[in-house]
Formats: sequence, structure tokens, C-alpha cells
Amino acid sequence: MTTSPMDHWPMCAVAVRVTTDTLTVDLADGRSISAPLAWYPRLGHGTATERANWRLNGRGEGVH
Repeated sequence: MTTSPMDHWPMCAVAVRVTTDTLTVDLADGRSISAPLAWYPRLGHGTATERANWRLNGRGEGVH
């Protein structure tokens, strides 16, 4: 059996946007990942100022 080689690139975040209904994370490779804000109740109950207060952990491996 043969397999194709696969490059494993870590997903590194470069930006975060939180709207009234969506959390979006922009990745270094140009992709964006979005999820409903309903999945994150604490963010959903936060103010716009609180939602804008985020930082990247490590080299973009996480968001706090």
C-alpha cells in the first residue's frame, strides 16, 4: 500500500474578529475559520470592548 506524503503545518492565527453572531480567526496561510458565537457563551454575553480584548498565545497557536 502506498500513501501520499502530507505536510503538517501548524495553524497559526494572525487576527481575530468577533461580531454579534460570529467568531472568526484568520490564519497565516490565508484561510479563515468561523464559528457561531453561540458556541462561546461567555463571548456572547461580553461587550464589544471585552470581545475586542484578545491576544495570541505562543506564535499564534492559541487565542486568549
